[in-house]
Amino acid sequence: MRRSHQTLLLPVKPWFVWFSLLLGLLVNLLPWRNNGWMLQPDFVAVLLLYWNLYEPDRVSIGWGFAFGLLMDIADTSLFGQHALAYVIMLYLNILLSRRMRLFGFWNQAIHVLPLLLLGSLVMSGIRLLADGRLPSLTYFTAPAVGALMWPLMVHLLQLPQRRARESEL
Repeated sequence: MRRSHQTLLLPVKPWFVWFSLLLGLLVNLLPWRNNGWMLQPDFVAVLLLYWNLYEPDRVSIGWGFAFGLLMDIADTSLFGQHALAYVIMLYLNILLSRRMRLFGFWNQAIHVLPLLLLGSLVMSGIRLLADGRLPSLTYFTAPAVGALMWPLMVHLLQLPQRRARESEL
């Protein structure tokens, strides 16, 4: 097993965690899906998985529940569906976290894909129970896009911690 090259990072600032999650919430609310573009990943889910993996003391399952409720309100979807999906994803992320930290970013993306797919399945299952409709198959391409953008997200979210470390040397 090949270990990823891990650099020592400075601790993340709490405001940066909040800012990134709120930015992800705003990006999720952009009207891309209304224009027929179903490839938009759930940025809040990807960010919650990232922060839960790298900062588990700061971002716990409770954050997933809270941001899930915010997504439900903002998306005018059935109340609690995002919250349940995020809680399940973060719980499984915690179970896999030791393994995931050993891998590089692309191998982590392989672990993130089933978590995002499961979240989409939970939300579509809740919608099926509520109103009897299933989403199209293109709905399940967004988790693949989310997993593909995982390495870029990790790199971007770790830049402030790396720059500060490099400037001190």
